[in-house]
Amino acid sequence: MAALTVLHITDNHLYADAAHENDGLLPAATCAAVLRAAAAELPAPDAVLLTGDFSNDDSEASYRLMRRLVRAAFPEPTPVLFVPGNHEDLAALQRVFAPDFCGPSADQPVAQAALGAGWRALLLSTFAGPGCVHGALSPAALAALQAGLAAAAAAGESVLLALHHPPLPPAGQAPPWAGNCLREPEGLLELLQAHGCARVALYGHLHADTSSVLGAACHAYCTPSTCTQTRLQSPGWERDEAALPGYRVLRLLPDGSHETRVVRVDVSAATP
Repeated sequence: MAALTVLHITDNHLYADAAHENDGLLPAATCAAVLRAAAAELPAPDAVLLTGDFSNDDSEASYRLMRRLVRAAFPEPTPVLFVPGNHEDLAALQRVFAPDFCGPSADQPVAQAALGAGWRALLLSTFAGPGCVHGALSPAALAALQAGLAAAAAAGESVLLALHHPPLPPAGQAPPWAGNCLREPEGLLELLQAHGCARVALYGHLHADTSSVLGAACHAYCTPSTCTQTRLQSPGWERDEAALPGYRVLRLLPDGSHETRVVRVDVSAATP
């Protein structure tokens, strides 16, 4: 079996108006530039994974814009997987993405997708409610995750876990705002340890490139945003002026191992 290639895109913060500026950037233009660069390198990935904060104004139009940008770079039948971030209107997100993007919903906090080559994706919603910056896992989400992990383990599959919020705070002297991660992650960590089949976790929220290990076997990676980057080692929220937007390429191997790298994109000439 050949290796699988997954493209990770996260934290787009779009507005209904593609020309809307935020923090000195045009989020729609920078997102489009990152997607074009990724498609130039990987025109036919096995899956595109989007991990939330698609909208910065909770408008249905912003989700339609995100959908157009993704499909312009990666037309059907490229599979698109997603999880919600904290900046979402779940009903609007579901209406726009549900036709052919695979992800959780308000009634189904965990969605699954068979990737092939012995891999399964578990797409986990950590949305804690309107206005909540931190993430949380409901009892229903934990139960659904346990069922998905158990099924994957029984089938001898490796699991790619996707979520928006960091399961653990970033290492080092992280600022207070970086504490808005996943609240009470113990249930998640216990499930990953008990089943042992989750090999990789991808998330966003931090607007930075970081990594950690969950339990003994699951390597977790945060990917840069397609817009503003942040300086994690700072006393408060601080933009990292030197860091470019980017995407992550993940190669999943049939033996359960993986390879990954981040690609930064010069968006200085990006226009909506």
